[in-house]
Amino acid sequence: MNEIFTQFFYIILGWSLGILSPFIIKKISERREKRNLENIIFNDLKDLKKRLAPLSFKVLPKYGKMDKETFEWLRNNSGIDFEGGIKKLLDSNIGIEKIIEILNQRGLQENTLVYFKKMHLFAIDSHLINLSLIDSVLMEKILEIRFHVSAFNEDIDSFRDHLKMTFQPGVTDINNEILSKELKNKSLYIAKKSIYISDKINNILKNTKNRDFTGA
Repeated sequence: MNEIFTQFFYIILGWSLGILSPFIIKKISERREKRNLENIIFNDLKDLKKRLAPLSFKVLPKYGKMDKETFEWLRNNSGIDFEGGIKKLLDSNIGIEKIIEILNQRGLQENTLVYFKKMHLFAIDSHLINLSLIDSVLMEKILEIRFHVSAFNEDIDSFRDHLKMTFQPGVTDINNEILSKELKNKSLYIAKKSIYISDKINNILKNTKNRDFTGA
């Protein structure tokens, strides 16, 4: 009797495993795909932030607009190598305010424009069809960043259009002054937008440590 029961048990077990195996394999495969997709997303975001974050360091001093808050943000986020002249200034104990003053003075003396490059999320864009695999809240945040990057690139197009106008023949001094003000305003806006998007990326990357994407 026990032998019959054992044989029957193994038959049922084998039958159950046969039915469940495709489902289990599918779930394991989806989990692996999700993990791989998340890694692709996070690496793409890190690369974007690496290119975005230093922009304000290049732009703000040129208009004397570097301030303490932005300087501290750059030290924590931009990945800029401060081992050169800035570190020496920091080590000299002259104070951050004085360092910022020096940066602004040097920037104003340069009297040049920053030529902005457009930003892209090539890896994420190539996997848009698979975004449904990831957490819905994370997906919303990714799409939000894509929207801001698109708007960022439109601002760069506008900046370039105004820059081209300065080279057109017959531009009067008054028009040139107006264009210069527009270029300044657009440059400062783009620099601030780079910080805004970088902070959005920070929010996502911070939450990846425990895979909790429900935070603000």
